[in-house]
Amino acid sequence: MKLEIKDCCQVPVEDGEPSDPMEAITALWFQLRGYITATNKWFWIWEKENKKQRGHMDIDLIALNEKETVIVNVTQNLNDKIDRPTKNFDTKKLETHFMKVKYYLSKVDQYKWLIENRKVRYLLVYGVGRDPEELRELREHLLRSLRKEKIKIELVKFKKVLEETIKIIKENHTKNRRITNRMMKLLVEIINKGVKIPTG
Repeated sequence: MKLEIKDCCQVPVEDGEPSDPMEAITALWFQLRGYITATNKWFWIWEKENKKQRGHMDIDLIALNEKETVIVNVTQNLNDKIDRPTKNFDTKKLETHFMKVKYYLSKVDQYKWLIENRKVRYLLVYGVGRDPEELRELREHLLRSLRKEKIKIELVKFKKVLEETIKIIKENHTKNRRITNRMMKLLVEIINKGVKIPTG
């Protein structure tokens, strides 16, 4: 798959607040496992095939630890990212998204280290969509579809993210802690009150 870029934002950009609870909890999931995160970074990119205007897009989440960089896209419905009009999956929209993010990071001097000479993972966290058999096929497809670009897209269901986040909070963070993260505060309060959090 070839991505032809005419121009791209080439400066660092500020973080924004996570745009929905799924993004906020996914960021928290990484943070509680020792990652540093950046969220909701908007940048512009101008593709050669679209000569009239540049388009804006955002990086939902970047998570870092000493070993790897994880670039994360979060969606409520997997079907919004992937179509299957025939027996083959149409993953161009999702693949193009991650390719543009990688391109942008490679063009900003202060960000190049995020993807050069270190392990980089590409993750799609999704809420609902696809039956188990289709998911197995889709996972295999995404791991090989962008082999030339050295991009392997992994799928993680949000249910797993939420369950693991709740487990970590229950084990380590429900007492004697000053908490400033709003989502963390909410989850701790719910857990301390004994309210069962539905995980789907």
